[in-house]
Amino acid sequence: MSSTRQGKTLRLLREFSSRVYTSLDLTAIYGTTFELLDDHFGFKHVMILLRKPSEEDRLQVVASHGYDGAGFGAEVVVGKGIVGIVAKHKRLIRMGNVLQNRRYARALKTNPGAVPLPGIQDCKSKLAVPLLVLDELVGVLAVESSVLSTFDDRDEELLQLIGNQIGIAINNAQQFSQVEATNAQLQDLNENLEAKVAQRTRSLARQLEQNELLLKEIHHRVKNNLSVISALLRLQSAKLTDSGARQAMLASQTRVSSMALLHQKLYQGKNLGGIEMNDYLATLSDRLLETYGASERMRVDLQVPNLQLDIDQAVPLGLIVNELVTNIIKYAYPAGKGCDTEAPKLEVIEIGLQLVDGHYCLRIRDYGVGKAQSSDTHGTGFGGQLVSLLTHQLGGQLTESDDCGLLTELTFPRLES
Repeated sequence: MSSTRQGKTLRLLREFSSRVYTSLDLTAIYGTTFELLDDHFGFKHVMILLRKPSEEDRLQVVASHGYDGAGFGAEVVVGKGIVGIVAKHKRLIRMGNVLQNRRYARALKTNPGAVPLPGIQDCKSKLAVPLLVLDELVGVLAVESSVLSTFDDRDEELLQLIGNQIGIAINNAQQFSQVEATNAQLQDLNENLEAKVAQRTRSLARQLEQNELLLKEIHHRVKNNLSVISALLRLQSAKLTDSGARQAMLASQTRVSSMALLHQKLYQGKNLGGIEMNDYLATLSDRLLETYGASERMRVDLQVPNLQLDIDQAVPLGLIVNELVTNIIKYAYPAGKGCDTEAPKLEVIEIGLQLVDGHYCLRIRDYGVGKAQSSDTHGTGFGGQLVSLLTHQLGGQLTESDDCGLLTELTFPRLES
């Protein structure tokens, strides 16, 4: 090979490596291939055919250079014609005189107006190279000429080298295109999914809002019904002449009122699933002092952090607090007397609620005369029975300590969400 030819070949291979081999754009690969073959060797009629993905036994023209009719989409059956044989056997074919090929000549004679592969009508010589990647056929690069024996051994060797690079470049570009198509599909699916999720979220939000409004209305109606019952009990007690009966009726009224207050706090609050116990117990204790006319002589020391209880626990706990505070108001400080008349905590009710290790601890204390001096002559015993039943309902344990007043502690487990 002359130094001029060798230099031209090396330049061509370098350009193919830098411009074709590294490209991921099929259109650019085809165009650059045609440009370089024409510029360096004057190949005026070049065609690239690729295997059809859906039909493995067919090749299809995807790009051409130098033809009047581009022939895009024209197909060749693998094993038929020069290009088809190259595709079948994965070997280069060079023909100096295509008319010497009997099958080719017979096809032209049978149908003079047709050529098995779209190309120049006066094709005399042809060079077809398989485009391979790891011995897998990607397509065929075909070069035609109207001059006999145009291509020589060096053209054959060069096109074989170039064909390998073109095959790899096309394969890489096809895979990249598939990845991009897959990414685009995933993006579309993701956007559709996000749109559906957003739509579903809005729908659920509207439904939740409607449910909250409905639940608030239910709590409002329950509170109103309980308030009516409380008012009826108050009216009924006003007509009673027996002091014991009147006290029993008043106790029932406060119990109903404590439950009504719970439902009121629920529909007025932001969280329909829980009761803010600090606010609830403060309001409940103030109402009890007011109901029994003890607001002037007694005060409540509330030690409750920001705890929220489920209504299933808040209702029985509220009733227990109602009973215990009522008993303190009625019996703990007879005639202002406490366990120590000099003590500064005279006529004080301490209410505390804490959450420790998954258990709530209710603590109610007074500094009165103690249970031994007050419980034997007062009450019907129903309140004590109610507290015992409600403690069992909470799954809790109740303890009492009678030392300079009465300390009552209730421990019960927190409900799991």
